[in-house]
Amino acid sequence: MAEQVQATLDRMVEPLADLQARGIFSADEIAQTVERRRQQEYLLKRTAIRREDFLQYIQDETRLEKLRELRTKRIRRKQQHKQGPNDDPSPGDSHIRKHVHSLWNRILQKFRSDSSLYLEYGDYLKQTQAHDRLGRLYARAVQLFPRQGDWWIQAAVHE
Repeated sequence: MAEQVQATLDRMVEPLADLQARGIFSADEIAQTVERRRQQEYLLKRTAIRREDFLQYIQDETRLEKLRELRTKRIRRKQQHKQGPNDDPSPGDSHIRKHVHSLWNRILQKFRSDSSLYLEYGDYLKQTQAHDRLGRLYARAVQLFPRQGDWWIQAAVHE
């Protein structure tokens, strides 16, 4: 179990280092983020995984993404005044969002029959304007819940 958690955390090193190098997060904030993620990953590796553990982890990561967006905008405003616009994407920019999507995929695999989780993920995808993922979510939900007309309507509206 410890090896799996460590492997998951090792995949996060480069994007987090990028966020630190660009001045979005300090070294202390990165260390706190890694420790929080380590604790939450251990919670998700238990034999009796709770739905609330996943949702808390997702909520924490969503807050972290909002903070990253605010700080990135502030840094870009400062840079534009000095040298002009620079919108080169960095590995850290999409890291947190990808991590949230992977958490949603994990919770949906674990709790397949919980239709409310699909609704929550759909709301998140609408907020983040991830329309391609939203289309795939609707296709998956229609397959799993073919007799729930709400899914068919939402999928049709999305298309």
